[in-house]
Amino acid sequence: VVSQGEFVAVQTEYKPDAVPDDIAKEMRKYYTVAQARRDLEIMAESYKLASTTKNLATFCMRYDLAVQKAHTLLQAEQIGVRGMKKVNCHDTCMSVINGAATLKERALRDFAAEELYKAEELKTDKGKCNRYIKMLMTLEKAEPTFMFMENYDVLIAKVKERISELQQ
Repeated sequence: VVSQGEFVAVQTEYKPDAVPDDIAKEMRKYYTVAQARRDLEIMAESYKLASTTKNLATFCMRYDLAVQKAHTLLQAEQIGVRGMKKVNCHDTCMSVINGAATLKERALRDFAAEELYKAEELKTDKGKCNRYIKMLMTLEKAEPTFMFMENYDVLIAKVKERISELQQ
């Protein structure tokens, strides 16, 4: 039992899926250290951009790319691709994966704060409504990245409700 005001730490552990033999064989044969190093660079650049951008489309593209590269690198390490120890990327990949949820929460919070403010600053209800419709369209395009997030669903509902209010 946790009393009010106490924090509970939840720790998750990354457990990679088993790699099918045919994929493992192909990856061991064709995935090179040079590719791994490039994937590491792409992952780092993408994570940095996702961490700083205010544009939701850019965030989704870079976030998805960073997570995908992290999984690729961990998979290469898991199946024993030659030279992966030299790349030394395990901890960096784990940081990307473990920070993913927090990064998505921040991006959604920043997007919502900025867009809601901009919409409400407009003078007319028609202008506000159009801004909220544009915001809803942006959010709907970002759904694959934010699926299963309660804050995403709450924001969608809030925007739809505001559009409804403004159209009356």
